[in-house]
Amino acid sequence: MLTGGGGSGGGQLGGGGGGGAVVHIQNADISVGTYNIIVGSGGTSVTGTSVGNKGSNSSFSGIIAEGGGGGSYFNDTVNGSSGGSGGGGGCDAGYGNPAPSGGGVGSGSSLNGYTGTIYQNIGGSSVAKNPGLAGSGVGGANEIGGNGNVDGISIGGKGGDGIQINIDGNNYYWGGGGGGCTYQGLAGDGGKGGGGGGSGNSGNGSTAGDGGVGGITLGANGVINSANSANGAGGANTGSGGGGGGWTSTNSGTGGSGIVIIRWTASSSQQVATLDDIAGLSGGSSVWNSSATAGTIYYNEASAKVGIGKDNPITELNNRDNPITEEQQGQPTQHNIGIGGKNFAQGSSE
Repeated sequence: MLTGGGGSGGGQLGGGGGGGAVVHIQNADISVGTYNIIVGSGGTSVTGTSVGNKGSNSSFSGIIAEGGGGGSYFNDTVNGSSGGSGGGGGCDAGYGNPAPSGGGVGSGSSLNGYTGTIYQNIGGSSVAKNPGLAGSGVGGANEIGGNGNVDGISIGGKGGDGIQINIDGNNYYWGGGGGGCTYQGLAGDGGKGGGGGGSGNSGNGSTAGDGGVGGITLGANGVINSANSANGAGGANTGSGGGGGGWTSTNSGTGGSGIVIIRWTASSSQQVATLDDIAGLSGGSSVWNSSATAGTIYYNEASAKVGIGKDNPITELNNRDNPITEEQQGQPTQHNIGIGGKNFAQGSSE
């Protein structure tokens, strides 16, 4: 599973940053070799009339998860940028249309011939000021970002939720979108998977959005008029987008870094040790030569114990289900040896 870095939110009254694309491939055959693995960084924070920065791509073996798009800012015509998931539109600067739109789905992700799924969505759009002001949320890996200022009510769009994939024993969400800003109402919350919360304006009693939950790390809450770039940041290694910036002196949230996770099934094989030679059983440790790949087998005559790859074994060799007793030491006995915990029906020594 690969997740691109999340995009940062837009500057002044900005839309949220888009989540990085999430690429999930199962049952792949990967050749033995050396590979370059790149984990995409999140887009850096912006302020003022700036579109958020796009997150960087993550890659492995030609598989690419594109970074999320940046959110736009307070204007009429500049839209959120495209990316893994698109960035959200900022607040509309004038009454009536046009209003900033969300960014589209990028084309930079690749399965590189493997069979799998690429998860990404478009960013939400802003609705024309009438009279409210709020930016849109952005696309998450599993959900389109919410539109901002719907029905003229100054509520920022919620970031789209990431996709839930259990690859590490935890059912985390990945690639959530950042929440949109507000001028005088409620900013949008970050999407599930660690999207950053949108910011607000202290002069109008607005409320910042909460960071997204359910990811390997949490998204940061948005703020009210603060220049701290950690505000509204996407969660680290979630690939989630940052929240949109507030009205004045507010940096947007940085995007969360991406991640690459490779999970494999350990191969297992059953081999019977061939005991070709027993030498020097007059005391101490003696080596049993073996064709098994698990390692040399040692027999300690003094303690009647056997170790695989260990010249001073501390546990008894099991003769089927019964350990060797003192009375059996030195007596010809057939021992069944299993490598990897198996109890073989055959495999002998004397």
